[in-house]
Amino acid sequence: MTPRRAAWSALLLALLAVLPYLRTFQLPFISDDYLLLDYSRKWGPVSGWPDLFADVLYRSRTTSVILTWWIQLAAGLEAWPYQAASLALHVFNTWLVAMLGSWPRIGWKISVPAAAFFAVHEIHQEAVLWYSALPELLVFLFIAVSFLLTVRGHFWPAFAAYALALLSKESAVVVLPFLALPLWLKGVGWPRIALRLTPHIALTVAYAWPIFAAGASHLHLRDGTFDLTAPFWITASVSFARLLWVWGALSLAVLWLRRRQAAWPIAFSGLVWMAAALLPYSFLTYMHRAPSRHTYLAGLGVALLVGCAWTLAASQWRRTAAALAVICVLHNSVYVWLWKHPQYLRRAQPTETLVRYVRQHRGPFALTCWPYSRLVAESTVRVASGGRDGTVQWAAAPEIPAICIDEAGGLIVQQ
Repeated sequence: MTPRRAAWSALLLALLAVLPYLRTFQLPFISDDYLLLDYSRKWGPVSGWPDLFADVLYRSRTTSVILTWWIQLAAGLEAWPYQAASLALHVFNTWLVAMLGSWPRIGWKISVPAAAFFAVHEIHQEAVLWYSALPELLVFLFIAVSFLLTVRGHFWPAFAAYALALLSKESAVVVLPFLALPLWLKGVGWPRIALRLTPHIALTVAYAWPIFAAGASHLHLRDGTFDLTAPFWITASVSFARLLWVWGALSLAVLWLRRRQAAWPIAFSGLVWMAAALLPYSFLTYMHRAPSRHTYLAGLGVALLVGCAWTLAASQWRRTAAALAVICVLHNSVYVWLWKHPQYLRRAQPTETLVRYVRQHRGPFALTCWPYSRLVAESTVRVASGGRDGTVQWAAAPEIPAICIDEAGGLIVQQ
């Protein structure tokens, strides 16, 4: 790809990545955003890093905590700079999907349309719109960088990127077997591949062992987020089918119609990546599908599938492929604008109501009903009040006011 064409492609991909999220700057902070803001104040400074690395859950979100602290230092508590950071990461991740085309096994003809689809795909919109889903964006970033550096033979920088991926989200471990793929395709023998990836494997074991050793003290091992007894085959199947629908399914149909010309190795690799990336999120006990934000990493697989199908269709039915591309962009963008955006505004109302009350009422109060967790309420109060602990209590007392906040953000002052 020529530099001029690469620059125009990068600009177009950036515009596509921003298009579904034009209204994102209207969103306030939402529930768990306040947890991340609160913890970043405690652990974001260098002096807090020892405590951060000692925390069994949040050391796997180190990059999010530190980045959030840096944004707080630069921009305070206005929501839009945080939304801008998430959107910028999504744009950069879209470019990384396109950069897969620098690997001849994939090529630009497939990677650029794949990146265009990844940019607008609505199913992973939660990872971009909800700031506390920042770990999903960061783990994708470092996984993609690690893979691209491995393809280019830059071993230690690739290892450093993998380490940063592990410090972003536990799901980073899924990329480990895929890092062997470019080495194997270059003709490197398995003993040598194992030797090259020994540092990655050792780091992964050292990373995973304390998580499972923590047992019930690890929040996600006791709140239904990851339970080895969960019916993961149901959740994985439902999530896989949901991720394919509708554009992935249409792509499979196109590939089957033109199966003799289809790039099946890439399409099959995309399907395998989808299954692998969804697996860590399939051990839920509170629902039978991965939440939208958890499909961001797996979205690369369906993007490659769409890229293969669109490239094939464009070579056979140019006008039809162009029309489908326009419909796809509009379908995904309008859905986020008109359907998902109002949902996020509604989800933000309880914390917005609590923030307004805290800023108007300076003393202690009791919160007798609340739609989110206690941790969210306490973090929201600390952030909104400038760090005052003990402001919110959970049982009514004669000497302090008591309030109730419902799921719609309605405020009832009880005394």
